Amino acid sequence: MKTKKVFLTSISELKDRSSIDYFVCSDEGEYGTYTTAMSIAEAGIKYIVSKYDIDDIIVLGGKSYANDEEKKETRISDMHIDNMENTKSMSDYGFLCYRVSEFLNQLDFEYADTSELIDDSKKEKIKNDIDGFKKKYSIMGDREIFYKLCVDKHLYKLFNDEIFSKCDDDERIWIHHYLYSQMDSYYKMHIKDNNINAKIRFVEISDKDLLTIDTITNIVNETINEKNKEIELYLDSQGLTPTDGNVLLSTFMMANRKIGYKCTIKGLINTKRVKNAFAGQIADAFESYHVQKLVEAIDLFLDYGKVTAIKEYWKSLNVKYDTIDVLFAAMNCVDEGITLCNIDLIIYGIKFIKKVAKEYIESGRIENIYYDFIINSIIADYGDMINKDDVYLYDLLKWTLKKGFYQQTLTIIESKVPDDMVERGIYYYAKNKNDIEDFLKHLNVQYWNEQIKMRWVFNDVNHYFIKNYGRFAIDNRQKPDFVAKDFAHFKVEVLKGENKDVAKAYSDLNNDNLLEDLFYSYYRIGYLRNQVNHAVVLEKELDEKIILSRKDFRNELTTELNNFIEIYTNACNKVKCNIKPLVIKGVQVKGYARNHELKILETSVDLAKKNSYTCQFNGKEIKIDITLFENEEYAEQE
Repeated sequence: MKTKKVFLTSISELKDRSSIDYFVCSDEGEYGTYTTAMSIAEAGIKYIVSKYDIDDIIVLGGKSYANDEEKKETRISDMHIDNMENTKSMSDYGFLCYRVSEFLNQLDFEYADTSELIDDSKKEKIKNDIDGFKKKYSIMGDREIFYKLCVDKHLYKLFNDEIFSKCDDDERIWIHHYLYSQMDSYYKMHIKDNNINAKIRFVEISDKDLLTIDTITNIVNETINEKNKEIELYLDSQGLTPTDGNVLLSTFMMANRKIGYKCTIKGLINTKRVKNAFAGQIADAFESYHVQKLVEAIDLFLDYGKVTAIKEYWKSLNVKYDTIDVLFAAMNCVDEGITLCNIDLIIYGIKFIKKVAKEYIESGRIENIYYDFIINSIIADYGDMINKDDVYLYDLLKWTLKKGFYQQTLTIIESKVPDDMVERGIYYYAKNKNDIEDFLKHLNVQYWNEQIKMRWVFNDVNHYFIKNYGRFAIDNRQKPDFVAKDFAHFKVEVLKGENKDVAKAYSDLNNDNLLEDLFYSYYRIGYLRNQVNHAVVLEKELDEKIILSRKDFRNELTTELNNFIEIYTNACNKVKCNIKPLVIKGVQVKGYARNHELKILETSVDLAKKNSYTCQFNGKEIKIDITLFENEEYAEQE
């Protein structure tokens, strides 16, 4: 399919056809590139034909800005200066074409006119003053002084104070022309050879309709929309603000959606006169302020989960698009989930984003450049969570930790991983109904042995089984790291079925070392989390030595989180669960406990001398091992 490259600009009434402005594109080369122009539209055309290959130039303007003969499409190379001698009688569009033709032929009649304004002796004096200025401020050559006066506000102020302030208006005009003419032609804009045969056309519109959808639609229908051609469009923003530039771009995108032609916005040329400056500025601002805003908005979502900026950006485009509404709703779930640390909401949002992304990928079509950019950025960032058949916890953990969402990472490990370990068969308590009954009997002892205010832990049996069940069998008075090691080792030992004080445990992982490493890392994270979230700051005085020597638990926690995620991912990928584990709900534990209440025989226990007490269970006297309970806790037992 052929590509057609179109530049769109607009003109208004040009009252002064003798005042020349100078424009610099400071982004081009070491010293920039330069041109002269009498209008913003002229400067934009000179810039575009000197930098990009262009097929068509479309000039929008009011009815009075061009006569009927001029409204015909013509090639730039067919415009002849010898037919345009009386510039005062030309229409605004005719004068624009005259200036473009002059540019094509590398002529500058206006400089000759300016040169006649002052006498030769005055010129020589000014030249000497300029040479002195260059020497004073170590400026090398004419190209450097012109460039520096354009881009260095401080130097321009000095030049204004030491040179311009001593001159009248005509002399200042001549100085501009003199410095520009002295600069090597290499640094001035020239039309590209490929653009000599570019076509230029005037399209009549009402001034107030410049940015309306109907005007743009008509322009597209009349001048751009051609069969079997893709359009690459360059727009002249005419010095508009970023907001107005967004209106211009969004209007074209709306026309794109309305008509259905294939058009890609390739550039937004921003040409503006700068008050109290040596020259105006020309730049392709598409990336600098428009696309960059989109990139920043997407980054806010990808890095921090914040969706407001990207929604506001899309709203500024004023494009009605159902799919983006669904995508934003899903992104909003992620945003709220991160803010509220609601892991279920995060997962729900990601699964919906996954659904939208899958439909987009399978469609195989380009929606529009902004939607494409948004959805493809998310797909690239979310990676396996989008590409795999489900959103797996270990992929979610990698993602949250990579983003620096520590609290969310810890919450996933605390609230989701235990369920996942049981359901995957990594470590579980029941294969059949007999296992369920056996486990309820053991849990009943723990239930009545627990403080009333802490019995909520049995609401989530899987969590209790992974995190707490069996902790009474180890020495919890050790240092936290030793407790973690002992408990992890104990968990694996239970798989042998030799300890009658605890219920059975199963694992389909078939790798005891990996399982013990997983438990050890899990318990270490619990300790480190408490140091980060709940630790009391002991230092009351501000002391640089103390603050520099403090143990950084967050770094240690980050290291352990990375370690855990690696072990957990490995375990998830290696486990082979042949029989789906059975699970117990919290309500079952409470119901069983109500029917099998423990009757305490001892009401006072001296923990300094004993680590157990006796009670009746189903009519039999049994001994309960206890650890780290205070005397008053027994008085609270039901």
